[in-house]
Amino acid sequence: DEKIHAGYFFYDLNGKTNYKFSDKSHLYLSAYLGNDKAYFNMKDKSDSKNKMSSMLRWGNITSVLRWNYRLTDKLFSNTTATYSQYKFITKIEDNFSGDVFSMQYYSGIQDWSGKVDFDYYPSPNHAVKTGFHVIYHTFNPGIMAIKSSSSMDIDTSFGNTKIYACEPSAYIEDDINVSRKLKANVGFRYNSFCVRKKYYQSFEPRISVRYLLAKSLSLKAAFSQMNQNILLLTNSTIGLPTDLWLPVTDKIKPQLSLQYCLGTEYAINESMNLSVEGYYKTMNNLLEYKEGSSYFTPEEKNNNWENKVEMGKGWSYGTEILLQKTAGKITG
Repeated sequence: DEKIHAGYFFYDLNGKTNYKFSDKSHLYLSAYLGNDKAYFNMKDKSDSKNKMSSMLRWGNITSVLRWNYRLTDKLFSNTTATYSQYKFITKIEDNFSGDVFSMQYYSGIQDWSGKVDFDYYPSPNHAVKTGFHVIYHTFNPGIMAIKSSSSMDIDTSFGNTKIYACEPSAYIEDDINVSRKLKANVGFRYNSFCVRKKYYQSFEPRISVRYLLAKSLSLKAAFSQMNQNILLLTNSTIGLPTDLWLPVTDKIKPQLSLQYCLGTEYAINESMNLSVEGYYKTMNNLLEYKEGSSYFTPEEKNNNWENKVEMGKGWSYGTEILLQKTAGKITG
């Protein structure tokens, strides 16, 4: 006969305030705190020593301080400081017939960042955005397993030390009305990532164009190149949500993607339009566990996660169709 307790709870706290120094200067402060926990406990009524418990917990903290300042009637600035933290914990404990097993899995990220953004409107045909951004990351991936019994005692802790990284970036883009029929958005982003004395650089151009073929028919095309320095490593060998968010390192390169889009949009009437768009995307340096390996298969040597993964290529392509009605008694 068993006694079972299970439950789930969460809380979210958020707040925002702003202060107006003048018509040109505003200060905004916002914060968010959230935590979720799910648990399951089972106990043998005939023998209170026989019990099992599991727990899943995750949470986020973020706070943002932003200063908005109007330099001129055509130039605006936003200066932002941000702190954020993410934690994820899975814990399992078993105690049956004197055999005790416990396991704890932990993953966490902490970020401090600052950025300055400018919006510039030199003429009705141009809207320029530019800025720079710096993030200081602290990654804390880890896992601990402990097992003991009457016949043998095993105490094993394994995982990884903290990883520190700095990510500076800068960008500029212009939303251009080339003519009455042609509109374009042209941008460029420089991104870098400093980790373990390794310095990665990437140059990310992007362009999107829209051309009016007729009053109600337009053609759209876009191209973008993107790099990703924070990687998701998924463990598919167990039925627990134990994904790890990890940075690139001196051994693991950033992920790279190139995406091409071509589409058309047709205005059926004033309230309804139809768009059809096709895309093709290539991806390099995708991360996955090696065959037969996972975070829960520690080795005596080289048990770091970097030695258990391999990198590959990927492709993604497809078509998107959207029919929407934006006015009238029925919309959708």
